[in-house]
Amino acid sequence: AVYNMTQAEQAAIRALQLDSQNALALAFYAEILVDQQKWLQAEQNIELALARDDTLMDVHRVNGVVKESLGDYEGAINEYLKAAVIAPNFTPLYIQIGTNYRTLGLRSTNKPRQDEMYNKALEYYAKAVAINKQIGVKDPLPYLSISKTYSQMGEFFAAALNVRTALDMLPADPDIYGQLGVVYFKARNYESAIPALKCAVYGCDAATSCEVRRCNAEMDTPIVINGQPLNNRTLIYYYTYGSVLAGMHRPSNNYCEEATKVLAEVRAAYGNDVEISAIISPSEQICAAVENT
Repeated sequence: AVYNMTQAEQAAIRALQLDSQNALALAFYAEILVDQQKWLQAEQNIELALARDDTLMDVHRVNGVVKESLGDYEGAINEYLKAAVIAPNFTPLYIQIGTNYRTLGLRSTNKPRQDEMYNKALEYYAKAVAINKQIGVKDPLPYLSISKTYSQMGEFFAAALNVRTALDMLPADPDIYGQLGVVYFKARNYESAIPALKCAVYGCDAATSCEVRRCNAEMDTPIVINGQPLNNRTLIYYYTYGSVLAGMHRPSNNYCEEATKVLAEVRAAYGNDVEISAIISPSEQICAAVENT
């Protein structure tokens, strides 16, 4: 990723050396600067790009990216909307608009305003779904975005339905199993959370993945899921899996054996993180008590 970023930066700088007035080169360089967290330089470059040519979709898109990175979510929405007027079938724009509305909803302390923002987010995600259906593209991202919005609204049944739709599109993707497991956990559907999170964390056999996908074992292609290593992105799947196993432990299922393994892995990697330690400690105590009985 670092190598690709360096290549992209070199290409953008080379393009600007050849034509310092090139609006697209200025915009792409601004986007690279955002990734490098060079906010002021990113702003300067995108403002130059807008001054050179404000009729280009990517110039408005990148201006949205810059504003979003600076926390100006309403400004970002306005820029993505301008980009969408120029390229109305470019679905990533609607995903970005929806995500900024969702962020505004999450940050709002006013319930009517919060609901309004979440509903606007769902509206733009639905536009992406409609366009994808029209052009025959199977993209799970809009459904996962819809699921996150419903989850933030506390509507976990609708959230789970949308994750399962995404899973139907990418039935071998362990991350989607993890997202589904977290939704089930939040909905207190612990029995369903366990196999989904198992697939995400350590992988699972075809029978378990079929159980999670609710597929027809005789008709659908069997799929073995490979687990994911513990890192910042998968951490939530690991500690949620450990927590639900500990909470659902019974002498008949001995879930604490697996829970202890998962939680020890999290403890070893993230034990110095106060928040993570506080999350896993109750589950560790449950299983420690089980071992001492």
